[in-house]
Amino acid sequence: MIGSQVPSDLYLHLARAPSSHLQKLMLTGARPAISSLVGQDYRGYNRLYLLSLIGARTFLKGFARAPDGHAEGWNVRVKQNGLAGPWIPAPKAGRYGFFRVGQVDPESNDNVYLHAVLFDYAAGRGHRLSPLRLLRDYVVSVGSGPDEVLLGRAYLAVWRWRVPVSFFLLERQNGIGET
Repeated sequence: MIGSQVPSDLYLHLARAPSSHLQKLMLTGARPAISSLVGQDYRGYNRLYLLSLIGARTFLKGFARAPDGHAEGWNVRVKQNGLAGPWIPAPKAGRYGFFRVGQVDPESNDNVYLHAVLFDYAAGRGHRLSPLRLLRDYVVSVGSGPDEVLLGRAYLAVWRWRVPVSFFLLERQNGIGET
């Protein structure tokens, strides 16, 4: 059933942890295997409270193999039920905010965390004028097994600079169906 699973203890702990602790984990976390993301859906939680004002504090992320062979992902809006509530797609929720999933290139401007996986919204198949194309997410794994938890840090790409925005969490959520 959609949303029947509750977040793991690690996920809930990290949702409330100080940003300084999350920064340490970003520096020490492991690079997730891109192939392990493909075909999976993840519950997401943005640590930036401001995003609750626009209905984006909790969300879903899905991953698949794009027609060109690269891994890609997208977001799905959910009802804002908080950390304890179910992640249920919002009415008329569709995929948005498409991004390409890839390794971090040390020679590019998007090289903040070299050991992370990069979600590059500019390389995704979203609308070319979407402000989401400014996002670059760096993601590391901080948990393993059935409770795999990923920690991410979102940045805005402003010309050559990368401006940190917020931390976010992802946890594999089985059984949410087609998002």
